[in-house]
Amino acid sequence: MTHDPNDATLEPSSPKPHDALLHQLQALVPEAFSESRLDVAALKRFLDEESVIEGGERYALTWAGKANAPTRYCRRLPPPRCARSASCQ
Repeated sequence: MTHDPNDATLEPSSPKPHDALLHQLQALVPEAFSESRLDVAALKRFLDEESVIEGGERYALTWAGKANAPTRYCRRLPPPRCARSASCQ
């Protein structure tokens, strides 16, 4: 089997696999590229809003009553029992 130089499939042996990925993306969404560089804003415009995750956080930690939880712990924890009794030493 011969290798087609125009084939932009990702190959693990490729020195820059991201280049092949960019070529594939450019073939699929040419309007997302400007001067052969990816324009992220144009790509976001091309995709629907539900397909794009804004910000760095993808996951959230929530639970019932979280809004009522104290934001700061004001008391110190007591020392371990062993440190309070003389029998530990």
